[in-house]
Amino acid sequence: MSSLTPMTDVFRLPSAAAEKTFEITVADPLPGTDSGPPRLFYVMDPKYNIGPAIDLVRAMNQNGDIAPLLVVGVGTPLDTHREYVGYTMQTRNGLLVPPEEGVNDGIMGSLPDQPAPEAHRFLRFISEELDPLLRSRYTVSAKPAGIFGHSYGGLFGAYALLEQASTFDSFILSSTGMLGDRPTLQRALNAPAGSLKGRVFLGLGEYEDAYAKPYTGQLGVTWHRLCESLSPARHP
Repeated sequence: MSSLTPMTDVFRLPSAAAEKTFEITVADPLPGTDSGPPRLFYVMDPKYNIGPAIDLVRAMNQNGDIAPLLVVGVGTPLDTHREYVGYTMQTRNGLLVPPEEGVNDGIMGSLPDQPAPEAHRFLRFISEELDPLLRSRYTVSAKPAGIFGHSYGGLFGAYALLEQASTFDSFILSSTGMLGDRPTLQRALNAPAGSLKGRVFLGLGEYEDAYAKPYTGQLGVTWHRLCESLSPARHP
């Protein structure tokens, strides 16, 4: 157990689909509320994001802005800071990047032992192994889950959207780690009108907009193109 909230479980779960063991954090920011069972809400990169996600869900729920959510962090077991740095630069990239995307050599090419991108296997783990387990273990809404991802986590969330995985119907994608010449963005731009179902929020940092430095500026250009391609006018 952890002290993140009054009800937080942390456990390890081996995956046949991904051939890895994952560390799962399950947190109920407001246990005991009478607003009905919470919906599942998956958070990528939990070592960075689980704490802020719990605080934000708690605040927004107390203000009546959102319905209850059960926050689920999905990461890999890490015991030291050095292991975490290695995870950030290697294991994480393999898990979150779609196979057709490839690792961006301009960002990661100088690092040794880059894993093959395997977001398809990570998505199978969440959809086929983790999600059914959580729904059997906790009292949650039968509705599809939401997902939050930042950077490569946002790229993974976009991949889940494009795959139309039935596990999710809500996507919060922050500073999605995709560039204009990469397949994931092209796939989003070329998706037939009306083919993508789900609610999507796209976030961007102030200094990542189109007129910032070359790399972050490309993220800004991508963001604007995604907003246009995923607009309700094209995908009601």
